[in-house]
Amino acid sequence: MSLPEPAVAVHRAADPPDIAGPPSVRFVAPGSVTAGRYGLFEYRIGPRSPGARPHYHRTFSEAFYVLSGELTIYDGAGWSTFGVGDYAHVPEGGVHAFRNDGDDPSRSSSCSPRASRGSGSSPRSPRSAGAPPSSPPTSGSSSTRGTTRSTSDVRS
Repeated sequence: MSLPEPAVAVHRAADPPDIAGPPSVRFVAPGSVTAGRYGLFEYRIGPRSPGARPHYHRTFSEAFYVLSGELTIYDGAGWSTFGVGDYAHVPEGGVHAFRNDGDDPSRSSSCSPRASRGSGSSPRSPRSAGAPPSSPPTSGSSSTRGTTRSTSDVRS
């Protein structure tokens, strides 16, 4: 019996970011590497810097894990600060945003259990369409192949 050829995808920490910041994003394991099973990303955000504006994903959930510094996450109702080792899960349709309110650089990983590419699943209404009480600084679009919507796209 023969074994399949080894297929190890390597993305080194020293590799440059795939999207320059702020925030900078490194595609550690995008869907193209994982056969669409999941996506793993690393965000680096400078001190007191913007991240993603409020948005939601209609076809996938997202999880954040703080590796260094702090990450402030909007959950559709308010902002909460997460520190090293903290984890936050955002369900499908959950309005969320993130930024670094801290004095030190922030580094976090984000994982989506399905690396969706606008697979044709039916649109879902966001769980919360309210605008944040204090909008985060904006850094442009944070689109993931047509499955991300900013709150300006949300209809009541």
